[in-house]
Amino acid sequence: MTPISVVIITYNEAHVLAQTLKSVSWADEIVVVDSGSTDGTIKVAEDAGARAYYRAFDGYGSQKCYAVAKASHDWILSIDADEVVSAELADEIQSLFRQVPDCQGYTFPISLVYLGRLLRYSGEYNKRFLRLFNRQAGTFTRDSVHEKVQVKGKVSTLSNRVYHYSFESLAEHLFKIDRYSTAAAAGLYAQGKRATRLKALLRFPLTFFKIYFLRLGILDGYEGFLWAFYVSIYTMTKYTKLVELHQQASVATSQPPYVLELALGK
Repeated sequence: MTPISVVIITYNEAHVLAQTLKSVSWADEIVVVDSGSTDGTIKVAEDAGARAYYRAFDGYGSQKCYAVAKASHDWILSIDADEVVSAELADEIQSLFRQVPDCQGYTFPISLVYLGRLLRYSGEYNKRFLRLFNRQAGTFTRDSVHEKVQVKGKVSTLSNRVYHYSFESLAEHLFKIDRYSTAAAAGLYAQGKRATRLKALLRFPLTFFKIYFLRLGILDGYEGFLWAFYVSIYTMTKYTKLVELHQQASVATSQPPYVLELALGK
């Protein structure tokens, strides 16, 4: 049997972590990397037999790379604290790993459960991610948000899925929109990306149309509408924040030296 390490990064996830850990209790080890939880997350993890580490958060990519490095085994299954591995996927992985895998990574669908409803449309039901991989062939990119696994070698697919129990309330979704859009805009700015005001504002209707109509979010009912609406807000906010960053940089560089010194507290 080829051993597998499950890695999870956390921050105040006690309310969802127990079911996540239970869904991967079959793994050879579970590694949790926490960034300063105050709600008992670490106790939940250790009670489930996981090894817990602390690391100050400086971006999702680097945090997950650290978790991968702390694992004892080369084969890594990375899931988020609010993701649950289905029993069917657990059986599929265990059956596959009774022998040495002939691939360097595997993708599987992660289906979104939004405000308690499984979204079967909206583009969120069969979206595949590479989360099971051999760390000798690759690991996560170090993007601050929207990090992904990159491996060299053959990548195959698994049939069964993970359920993502994200956004239990609209307040949580709005909080994450602000947090993620700030990080994403900073990442785009660091890459030298730009956006005009018009293009930033057009992101909202274009994104909504794509999710709600082209991806049939309309068939996901009330929750489908809210998902399309708030994802569109996130996308627009990310680009308007990028516009704002460039405006701030432009103002700073156009100020006379003594104004800059005052602004910097000199």
